[in-house]
Amino acid sequence: ADSNGTTAGTDSIAEATMVQSRRNVSFQGIELNLFSFGLMGAQRAAAINCGGGGLARCLGAGFGGIGGYGSCNTNQCGNTCGPRFGFGGLGGPLVRPCHGKVQILASHGFRWFQIDDTDILNFDVDGPAGFTGHDICDCTEIENNLFGYQFGSRLNYCLGNRINLNVGGNFGIYGNDIEQTHRLGTSFNLAELQAMPGVDIDFRSSDTVLATLGEIDFGVGYRVSNGITARFGYRLLGATGIATTAGFARDYSSSANASAIHADDSLLLHGLYVGSDLNW
Repeated sequence: ADSNGTTAGTDSIAEATMVQSRRNVSFQGIELNLFSFGLMGAQRAAAINCGGGGLARCLGAGFGGIGGYGSCNTNQCGNTCGPRFGFGGLGGPLVRPCHGKVQILASHGFRWFQIDDTDILNFDVDGPAGFTGHDICDCTEIENNLFGYQFGSRLNYCLGNRINLNVGGNFGIYGNDIEQTHRLGTSFNLAELQAMPGVDIDFRSSDTVLATLGEIDFGVGYRVSNGITARFGYRLLGATGIATTAGFARDYSSSANASAIHADDSLLLHGLYVGSDLNW
């Protein structure tokens, strides 16, 4: 690479007096899941009435201590479990059965998940200290956009009429729309392929591949009202069929090889999450 525009071949990566490496990886996404009651099913709260006591009174003296479940069939509320005022009109929210503490739900949903990976290598070759426009930059950016359907389930263990422990997971098959850019050179001159003189190393390529994503989470739910439950917990997520800058080949034997996308990497993410459920 002739970084200063003088004699070709006088500047090269091997002559760099300083090398700077920077990498930034970011993740973001949106998912919408619809849950249905499976085993230990439920009924509409508005279809039944608990008089003036409401759901909290009916369940409050239940099995499991303060705020526990299971008392609704002990005649403390006249064998009824509904809130005094329904939620959601004639439908009302779904409430779990009045016996037992375990509830199993199934879910279906749509998810968009984005992985943006940028890798920048700067080489100081122009003589003056620091990095200027005459120094070499090897810049690669890869963006993965996963779109697709996911299926999951969740098991709730009710500690009370407001608090429950849950463990669940999702799995999906996605189309991964990948955009990749790669540029090698200075701010003023681009490197060329040695095997193809005149072809600059400044490529933009795209591809769509099959990817999979699965996750498992452990959490706690707090029932704020008849229709809203706040959740927080810890989630572990894994994905395959991903293109990353770490897997970029830098094969300059041809323009096809130099611009090729290699979506054969995988990743594992884990951390805390917060969220909410709307029950109607």
